[in-house]
Amino acid sequence: LDNSNNKNIMGLTNSRWYWTKNKKGENIKEKKSYIIYILDTLPKNKFDAILAHEYLHVWLRQNNLIYPSSTTEGICNLGAFSIYKATNNQFSNIQLEIMEKDSDPDYGVGYRNMKQCLETKGWKKLIKEIKNGKAFKCNSN
Repeated sequence: LDNSNNKNIMGLTNSRWYWTKNKKGENIKEKKSYIIYILDTLPKNKFDAILAHEYLHVWLRQNNLIYPSSTTEGICNLGAFSIYKATNNQFSNIQLEIMEKDSDPDYGVGYRNMKQCLETKGWKKLIKEIKNGKAFKCNSN
């Protein structure tokens, strides 16, 4: 694990792919497995937000949706955003403010780009575009 870009890692999704081959050596069956790691000493709101973020990593990988890091992390941070918005307490509001001010190109800028898209298009249209590999077009309406 290269953690040089993010010193404050609190969650991680480990993905593994397995293939079954036929007698000709061709891949005939694919199996994917995921393990989500999260620090266990976090406040519940933070734990839930990180879990939502990591679940979105699983969803993207399960659906073979490959995007640049800023788009991927932006999409995944919408999970954390949703948890904090739904919780709507002082801790969550502080976390949302931190996310809004984050200068990281992936976790901050990528998140704000995807949040703007969510606000413009709504969940249903955004999810459809992400599933169709069109999250790049998010900010072009």
